[in-house]
Amino acid sequence: MSRCTSALAATIGALSLTVAMAPAVGATSAAPSTRAASWLASQVSAGYVPSGSGVDVADTIQVALALADPVLGQAAVGAKVEHYLYTHAPSIVAGIGTADPGDLAFLILSAHAYGVNPKSFNKLNLVTKLQGELQGAKASAPGLFGSADPTYDGTIRQGLAMAALKAAGVAIPASATTWLKAQRCSSGAFSSDVALNPCSGAPANYEGADTNSTGFAVVGLAAAGVAVPTATLNFVKSDQNADGGWGFYPTNTSDPDSDAYVLEGLESSSGTVQFPSAKRGVTNLFSFQITSGPGVGALSYPGVAGANLLATEQAVQVATGQPLWAVLDAGAAKSIVA
Repeated sequence: MSRCTSALAATIGALSLTVAMAPAVGATSAAPSTRAASWLASQVSAGYVPSGSGVDVADTIQVALALADPVLGQAAVGAKVEHYLYTHAPSIVAGIGTADPGDLAFLILSAHAYGVNPKSFNKLNLVTKLQGELQGAKASAPGLFGSADPTYDGTIRQGLAMAALKAAGVAIPASATTWLKAQRCSSGAFSSDVALNPCSGAPANYEGADTNSTGFAVVGLAAAGVAVPTATLNFVKSDQNADGGWGFYPTNTSDPDSDAYVLEGLESSSGTVQFPSAKRGVTNLFSFQITSGPGVGALSYPGVAGANLLATEQAVQVATGQPLWAVLDAGAAKSIVA
C-alpha cells in the first residue's frame, strides 16, 4: 500500500506543516523524485506493471497514483496506466474482493488524482463498493473496513479507506472514525488493532504500536476532519532517528517504507503543527535511492539487494507533496475515459 517534492519543508530549525506549504520541499527533492518517477515509468509495459505472464494489479494501481503529478514528468505514462485500469475495471474490481479494501481504496485515489469520477469508473461505482465493506454494528469489529484479519494492517487500511471516501466527497461514517481513534495507545502512537495487537506488546516480538499504523492513522483522522492528537505528533517527533528517518518500531533503524508512511500522514494533516525536522525525513527517504548501476533511480530496502518497487512507489507518492486525496492531473481525465 501505503505516498519528494514534499509538503514538508522549510528550515531544519523550525518547520510549519500545512497543506498550503506543499511546494516548499520541492526544491530539495525534485531531482531524486524525478529519477524515481522515471524508473517507475520504465516498469510499465502495455499500460500495466507485468508480473510473470500476467498483470500485477496492486502495483499497477500504485504506479498510476505515483505518476499522477505532472511536476515529476511522467504523468503521461501515469495516465496510460490509469486508462488501462479504467478499461479493465470490471475484471480488476472483481479480482480485488471484499476482505481487504486497500487496493480498492488506492484505485479510488488514483482515479481521483486524474480527475476521473470513482463513482462512475467504467460504469462501476467504486465508492459504493468501498462503503459496503464497512463492518456493521453486529460485526466482529464495528466500524472497520474489510473483514480480513486486522492484526497487522487494520489501521493502515482504515486510513486508506477514509482517504478514499474523502477523495470521493462522501461522508466518512462516524463508526469508522470511532474505530480508528480507539487504536491509539497512551504513547500517542497507534497500533494496527489494539484488540489483536495490544499497545503493551513488545516490538521485539513484532507487537505493539508502530510508525506505519501511526502514519495512516493520521491520514484517516485528517480525512475525517479530526484534529491529530498532540501526543501522536509528539510520538512522531520523539521516534525520529538521528538520520532523520523512522523505523517500523521505536529504536528500529530507518527504512523507506516507514519514512513514507509517516510523511504521508504529515502531508495529509490539516491545520498547522510545529515539526522542526520533517525535511530531514524527506532527505532520509531518498537516501535509499540507487544512484548507479542496475535500478538507478529506484529505492532499495535495507538488507534486500536491488530495486524495491513498493518502496519506490511509496516515495514517489510522497513526492506529490499533497494529501492522498488531492487531484493532481485533472487534464488527463478525457484521455483516460476515452
